[in-house]
Amino acid sequence: MLIVQDAARTPSGTKGAVVAIGNFDGVHRGHHHVIGTAGRIARATGAPLAVLTFDPHPRCFFRKDGPALQITSFAQKLDLLEALGVDAVFALRFDAALAARTAEDFIRGILIDRLAVRQVVVGRDFRFGARRSGDTDLLRTKGEAAGQIAGFGVTLVAAQAHGLSVHSSTGIRDALERGDPEAAGRILGRPWTVRGRLERPAGASRADARLWIASYTALGAGQYRARLTAAGQTVDVVALARTSAYGGSQDAWLDLTIPGSPRSLQGRMADLALLDRLAVPLAPAAGQRAGQSRWNSPPATRLLEKNFLSEPFLGSETHHA
Repeated sequence: MLIVQDAARTPSGTKGAVVAIGNFDGVHRGHHHVIGTAGRIARATGAPLAVLTFDPHPRCFFRKDGPALQITSFAQKLDLLEALGVDAVFALRFDAALAARTAEDFIRGILIDRLAVRQVVVGRDFRFGARRSGDTDLLRTKGEAAGQIAGFGVTLVAAQAHGLSVHSSTGIRDALERGDPEAAGRILGRPWTVRGRLERPAGASRADARLWIASYTALGAGQYRARLTAAGQTVDVVALARTSAYGGSQDAWLDLTIPGSPRSLQGRMADLALLDRLAVPLAPAAGQRAGQSRWNSPPATRLLEKNFLSEPFLGSETHHA
């Protein structure tokens, strides 16, 4: 998959592409539908399939001091898009210059003149341009008028739902914040997965490894059933979500209990898929020291001994539209 980060230097092989546009944070089932629609058009016309996305997330740019929002890291997003069969990704740096571009200039200056897009595929709620002034009506009327010679076209895709809930990145964030990775996984079409380097826990922690997740969207406190992939190994683990606030900043990490020889994994890059929550913190017992926690489940080591983690994740089917 080709990654294009400079719209002014677009490779000739991506000219005339069918392009799905969006933040695509999480690359969830709703995103699959938008990209799948673009893929069908690309195959029917013999054009390349491309995705236009932004880094960082626009909301992170405008709220630099706000909480972390990302569901997937940018590297994870690229991996997921490649798995969907995308030929090229236009990864535009979202900075002050891009934020100030008018909607009309985004259409003419970027989509048509620089990227030479043939067809744009977006969700019906897509907004773009300075102060989010552009909508799908503007994209269709201005884009098709400006691109008459180039054959520029627009396809709108309706939101996808699971039961009464629309597949959305906001729904995933809400589910994770309340400690429900199963609900998040149903929207994603796979378990929610974080990526980072396994570290040796500091202090008196009894955990086997630590994975920092402060750059990801908030995760509710608790013990989680999880699946760790690192150094060519995949093992079931128990992950304890921890947070701390210091000097106005918020840290978040997962302390992992790993069976076997966990020290061999320290220092390795890892993917950790959260499957479900096993336990939530209970109120401190009388006389309990500050910072200690009680749980409504057996200790993590006992959960592993009982092979508690052997059940498959039930919500991991992938939706392709």
